[in-house]
Amino acid sequence: MSDLTGARLYDAIRDDVKSCGGIQRWFDDVVSRSSFTVFVFFRGGWCPACKGYLKTCEDLLAKVSEAGGAMYFITAQRKHKVRRVMVERDYRVACLGDSANKIGRRFKVPLTQRSDASFRKLLQFLKSLGVNEESIIEDKEDYIHGLAQPAMVILNGQGEEIYTWCTRVTEASKWGAINRADPAYIINMAIQGKLTPDNAVQPEHQAGAGENVTHSSSSKYPSVNMSSSSSLSSAPITTSNKTTTSSSTTKATTTSQSP
Repeated sequence: MSDLTGARLYDAIRDDVKSCGGIQRWFDDVVSRSSFTVFVFFRGGWCPACKGYLKTCEDLLAKVSEAGGAMYFITAQRKHKVRRVMVERDYRVACLGDSANKIGRRFKVPLTQRSDASFRKLLQFLKSLGVNEESIIEDKEDYIHGLAQPAMVILNGQGEEIYTWCTRVTEASKWGAINRADPAYIINMAIQGKLTPDNAVQPEHQAGAGENVTHSSSSKYPSVNMSSSSSLSSAPITTSNKTTTSSSTTKATTTSQSP
């Protein structure tokens, strides 16, 4: 499927999921096909911060593939909307719709329910960026099982969890828009074999509103930040060297999450 993009890639992955008997069986099967697999969770095609972040991750696809790895994007958006995103962006990385959050729950990806106060605050923040609520919640079926927040999970070929990062949806992180795990750095660590199930290091990102992290004694892995909250959809992701209070969590895990 390496030569497929956009709708053709989405349709091929959809058929693959069906042939495996569902997304959970597909997940277990696809992980065994590669030396490591990167799963990037995003809110939906409407999220301006996610657009820039997914583009950064997609640019690393060739490096991941050359190392024998694979990469997938997962969202709680409904499947027909995910296909629309694939068509609009012509992604080279397959996007999967998991509206029931079956995969996200396996790795404790944060889920925001539509009834949560933080969901309303997120909508208010997005409105300030010009994102209409109607583009997020088009009907009553959207995100009925929760909105999966930005996260990155990497598994080795044996299905063991070797890296997990999940955003913290707080005002300090601009409701998950900034202080995200640096995909280039983390993926390089995976390629070099430095992420392992028995890695005892459990690093924390230490970052406050509008600031990033690089290496420090308390933070092994750096995070990234959009250069401007007013232009999140196209802004490059940069890394600085300032460390402040915590707003996202990262771990090199030593145990697997239960299904």
